[in-house]
Amino acid sequence: MSETNKEKSSLPIYLGILIISLILAGVVSFFASPLPDGLERVAIEHKFKERAQENKLAPIPDYSFPATDTEFLKNGLAGVSGTILVFAFASGSLWIFKKIKSD
Repeated sequence: MSETNKEKSSLPIYLGILIISLILAGVVSFFASPLPDGLERVAIEHKFKERAQENKLAPIPDYSFPATDTEFLKNGLAGVSGTILVFAFASGSLWIFKKIKSD
């Protein structure tokens, strides 16, 4: 099987993984814990959280999409957009490594 046919035959698998990941990210992210994460918890325990400054450049502050008021959508869109970013990065990295290997 040629390299092009291999890539075409694996496309449905990649799309299936992406679709399942997006569905899970959109739904499961709503059930994420509202408790502070590890870094925030350490800051609270060691009493330096009050010195923390909010990152004005954060695209998804506190894992909540700022463009909507609906709580379910805030969390769901944050999960979906994070999944898309990770998938794009992984796909781009894979493409680059394949190019380097083929040269």
